[in-house]
Amino acid sequence: MSRIFAILLAVITLCSVCTDAVSAVTLNGGDANMDGGVNSLDASAILRYDAGLISFGDIELIVGDLNMDGLVNNLDAAYVLKYDAGLITDLPLIEITEVSEGGNESEDSLSTEDGHGESEEIDVSDEGNESQEGADSSLPFDEEEEGVFKTSNYSGEYISLRVYGNRLDISGVLEYEAIDAVWIRVFNAESNTLVAHSYIDVQAHEAFFESIDLGTDTARKYLCIYHHKTGDVLSWSYIDKNRCYLSYGDDGYYLEQSPVLEHNKQTLEEYIDPQDGFCPLLSREMYGISDRLVDSDSGDYEKMHDLYKWVSENVYYDYDFYMGVTDSTNLSPEDVYLNKYSTCQGYANLLCALLQAQGIPCVVTDCYGAFPVDESALDATTPNHVIVEAYLEAEDRWVIMDPTWSSGNSYQNGVFTQGYNLSRYFDITVEELSICHKLIRRASPWFWYL
Repeated sequence: MSRIFAILLAVITLCSVCTDAVSAVTLNGGDANMDGGVNSLDASAILRYDAGLISFGDIELIVGDLNMDGLVNNLDAAYVLKYDAGLITDLPLIEITEVSEGGNESEDSLSTEDGHGESEEIDVSDEGNESQEGADSSLPFDEEEEGVFKTSNYSGEYISLRVYGNRLDISGVLEYEAIDAVWIRVFNAESNTLVAHSYIDVQAHEAFFESIDLGTDTARKYLCIYHHKTGDVLSWSYIDKNRCYLSYGDDGYYLEQSPVLEHNKQTLEEYIDPQDGFCPLLSREMYGISDRLVDSDSGDYEKMHDLYKWVSENVYYDYDFYMGVTDSTNLSPEDVYLNKYSTCQGYANLLCALLQAQGIPCVVTDCYGAFPVDESALDATTPNHVIVEAYLEAEDRWVIMDPTWSSGNSYQNGVFTQGYNLSRYFDITVEELSICHKLIRRASPWFWYL
């Protein structure tokens, strides 16, 4: 199965950045060898990287990904060669930004790049679009009230959004230990220009709150939220472009819903007998492994999260199989546990087996994944991704989780590379699920022992 994944998007802007709040380096898109030019030498470097002959650092990966598909490969090399031959004349300017410790101070102007190397200064001091200074975190909204969008039911990792009138309220908790800030940015969807932003200090496991003025215009907008880790040059995407749009209606702005939300709600209403959440051929080995990975005194919900985190942190996505370099991968729970790499099916199979070994009913669910799904997904009937549902008896509900998309690990050319591993997709809400998943079939048949 293919993996539709979220790009760890560094704050690469063809739009705006706060000039005093950040230090920035502007690079030519395609300059993979970082010599200041874009030519056949860069195409050669990209092809050598794609073949596994050389390695790229974070910045080279960003600069080399010209088509922004999350990969650096022959397609990007072709783009560079077309530019070198004069077949295309423009390349994006990529601005790598590092937010300073004082980045949450208000600024009077924003610098923008339009993609052709020309910049302009935009005065926002009188337009209500200034960086928000230190919102009062003692005044959060009720995250359970009707109309609030929440990414997850898990209290240790989530973001909630509430829109009322021309204001956007944002609250949440992030679990990554080294996190020190969150950067919130709102863009005009038509012009891709920045209209509001806020950079706030955040600590792991502590709640944060911010309120953003969306302005007095009625233009459609989209929201981006990045998190920054202490010591990193880059900020990483948490909610990126195309995931969260705001439109203007009679009562002000509102969050747009996914076109597959109602379909997914109806699908999740289908009854699954928890007794069907056990594979009769689960091996003794899985019982022993599962017992070593959890605290026997923990409740079922804590065990779900602990096993979910273990799988997302210790299994690596098999890009060799995904890219067709190899013709098989690990699928059985035992093989995935032993070899530590697979695709989404293997992630799901292992997590399901570990949960079942704790007496927790669990099923693998087929879905169609896209980033994000659009109206064309309404007609999708062929799955390209799988997720996991585990039954929480104490609350009589199925907990939805996607261990693959929470795992930033990769296995490529025989090399294990560890990435960011969060609880981003643990116990996700149906609203969050529907942004990138259309459910096809719940409780898919067990097959790994057949």
